[in-house]
Order: sequence, then structure tokens, then C-alpha cells
Amino acid sequence: MDPLQQNNPPVNPAPGSGAPQPEAPKKQYGPMIGIIIIIALLALGGLYFYGMQLMQSDTQMEDTQTTEESDAITTQLQMQSSSDEVDAIEADLEATSIESLDSGAEEFEGELQAQ
Repeated sequence: MDPLQQNNPPVNPAPGSGAPQPEAPKKQYGPMIGIIIIIALLALGGLYFYGMQLMQSDTQMEDTQTTEESDAITTQLQMQSSSDEVDAIEADLEATSIESLDSGAEEFEGELQAQ
């Protein structure tokens, strides 16, 4: 470059002189779109983890209910007498609900088949 031109600021041509005008800077939408995508992904991830927590708490509540039911049956079976008298054994047999003894096995088998 010429040393004289370095000191002089560039002259802007007049609008009607026919010289090309510098183009206005174009807006760049790439960074804005990238930020929107990142925020959307973070929101979806948060919703996913929130849903997983809800499912886990529902499963824990179901497990608690099942445990309470099985505890009642277990308690009933443990309350049988230790007597070897025929009358005591017959009373224990009449108090035992044989139909519900395999209910836990059916639930367990259903869970295994679901997997």
C-alpha cells in the first residue's frame, strides 16, 4: 500500500455517484438456532428424568402395598399354634387360606414373563 493512503481515511462515495455501496452486515441465525436447540434438549432431558422419578415412586408404592398384603398372610401363618394336638392342627388348617398361598408365585411368574 502507498504510505499516503495509510494516513487518509477511506472516502465514502456519495449514494448517487454510481459506486457500489458496502453491503450491510447480514444477520447470522446459526448461533441463535443452536442455542434454541440446546435449550430444547435440556428441557426434554429434564422431563425424561422427572418422568423416570414418577415411575420409580409409583413402583415403590406398589411394592409397599404388595409387601403389606404378604406380611398379613405371613403373620397369619406364623400365628399357628405349635401344639401337636389333633384339635389344634385342625383349627390351624381351617384358619389357613390355601387358595391364596400361590398368589405370590403367580405374580412372580407374571413379572418374569413380562421381561
